[in-house]
Amino acid sequence: MTPFLTGPLADLRAEALSLVNTARDAAGLLWLVPSPALDLAAQRHAEAMLTGGNYSHTGADGSTPRDRILAAGAPPFTLTSENIARIDGCDPLPTTGQVRNLHDGWMTSPPHRDAILSPGVSLFGFGIAGAASSLFAVQTFAGPGLPRGLRPGLSPPALGPREAADRAIAALNAARLSPIARASALEAVALALLPDVPGAIMRTAGDLFALLPPAERREWRRLEVHAAGETASGGALSDIDVTNLLADLLAGAGARAALLGPADAAGFALWADGLGAKGAIVVVGERFP
Repeated sequence: MTPFLTGPLADLRAEALSLVNTARDAAGLLWLVPSPALDLAAQRHAEAMLTGGNYSHTGADGSTPRDRILAAGAPPFTLTSENIARIDGCDPLPTTGQVRNLHDGWMTSPPHRDAILSPGVSLFGFGIAGAASSLFAVQTFAGPGLPRGLRPGLSPPALGPREAADRAIAALNAARLSPIARASALEAVALALLPDVPGAIMRTAGDLFALLPPAERREWRRLEVHAAGETASGGALSDIDVTNLLADLLAGAGARAALLGPADAAGFALWADGLGAKGAIVVVGERFP
C-alpha cells in the first residue's frame, strides 16, 4: 500500500469548514456543522483514491458517496453529496494553502459549488491525503433536504401531524366538486398503517376493516388506501409538504379516482422522519346507505 500524508488534519478540516461556511454565509445560507462520521467517510475515500489510483465518486468496491457516508456511521439523511479533487505535481504534505486552493477550484465549478451551497444539507466532512507528488481531497455533505418548490430563503412553519391532516382534508376538498367528510375512524386506519421500517411509505395493508374501531366495522361497505412519499424534502412537515404530497397522490390514476370520486369520507395520516423522508397515507370510504 502506498504510504500517504495527511498533514495537521484537524487544522485542515477546520480551515475547510471555515471556507465553506464563509461561502454559505455570503449566500444567506445556514452554516454547516462538522460531522466526525462525514470526516471519516471523506478521509477513507481520499486515501482509497490515492492508494488505489481510482479517481472517482464510485469506489473501487462499487460504493457510492451515500454508501460510504452511511457506512461511516452518519445519520441516514436522504440528501447526501460529495466533492472530490486531485492535485498533481505538488508537495504531497497537505497544507492550509492547498485547502484554500481546492476550495477555490470547487467554487468555480458549478456542480461543486452547488454542493457547497446546497440549502438542504446541514453536516460537513473533509478528508485529504497525499503521496509522491499527488494529493486527493474529499468534501462530504448530508442533510434532510428541502421541500420541493420551496423558494430560497423561506422557512415554512412546522406542522404537527394533526394539523397537517387538517390541511390535507381542506386541500382535498378544494380540489373536489363536492366536499368529503373527515372521519376519525378512517384516520385511525391510516395511523395504523404508518411505516415501521426505514424506506417504507406505509405498512403492508392487509384487512383494512380489521383496523377500524370495532364499533365502526359494520358502518362501511368500501375502504381504499393510497399513499405517497418523498425524500430529501426537509425535516418537519409544513404546508408545502401537504401540497406536494396531495399532488403526488392525485398524479396516480387510481388514487385520483378514489380521492375525487363518490367517497363519503376520508382520513389522513402524514409523517416525517426528520431525516428528509415524508409521506401521506389516506383512507377513503363509502358507508352503507
